[in-house]
Amino acid sequence: MTCLLSPVTSSEQPQLQALYIEIKPYFMTIEGRNPLSPFDDIATKIPGIPVEKTHCLSIHTNDQVVGYIWVFEETPTNLYILHLSIGRQFRRHHLGQTAITALVTRYPQMTTFTLMASTKNYSGLKFWLALGFSDLLYVEAPDENAVTSTVELELRKHLRPL
Repeated sequence: MTCLLSPVTSSEQPQLQALYIEIKPYFMTIEGRNPLSPFDDIATKIPGIPVEKTHCLSIHTNDQVVGYIWVFEETPTNLYILHLSIGRQFRRHHLGQTAITALVTRYPQMTTFTLMASTKNYSGLKFWLALGFSDLLYVEAPDENAVTSTVELELRKHLRPL
């Protein structure tokens, strides 16, 4: 299945807002906070993040919006995945995997992708590990300046062999 990524547009707001409302309860249960919305002002949500290096991309397949992904060009060679959501009805169709592959194509200069995953998000952890996010960089507890209510793991995937 082909997956296309493009900057979020206002015309996608109804589909993306419905997806956001769908994922909020699960995210609140897992992390104790709301997920990033596709229409959030990222500078307000993550003070100090360079806005010009941070992008929200909608995920499309078969001319349908099926999800969205927030990314941050942390360094010239590392893309930080801030958030990935796929609509419930589109899960288990390899669209998350296909979206990550599309990110590799969209950002060919990147040699690594990095993200934080909640230890309470078992299915998410299994997903990221299956995609090769196997380098454990950091473990963050809620009392260590974390923005969530759970222990989080910072994971990295190398896009090219070391």
